Order: sequence, then structure tokens, then C-alpha cells
Amino acid sequence: MWSSRLLETVNADEVAQFEHRIIPPADGAIRSLGDTSFPISDEHGAAVQIGGITEDIMQDDTR
Repeated sequence: MWSSRLLETVNADEVAQFEHRIIPPADGAIRSLGDTSFPISDEHGAAVQIGGITEDIMQDDTR
């Protein structure tokens, strides 16, 4: 699912964006998160790592 899409976008040297929800055990409140993943390339242009940023998008979630 999302992992295969992530690998496809990294192999195409593109940025992948996902939204998902989690329920932390500490308080049980549902959190909406946005993930942005991107390839990190070596000096030859080959993807060698995946970088990423996760943001709490709860304020933006009006659903």
C-alpha cells in the first residue's frame, strides 16, 4: 500500500505525501498527521536514503 507508493516515488526521484491518523496510548486522542518523504541522493544521483517530515495537521483537519 503506502510503502509501495513511497518506494515508487523515491525511485522516480519525487516527493511522496501521505495523511494518516494515530491514537497515542498516553491520552487516546485521535491525531491527524501529514508525512512528506523525499529521496536523499548520493553524488551520482542514486537514492541512498529516505528523508521525511511529519507534521501534526489536527488544526487543518475539518473532516
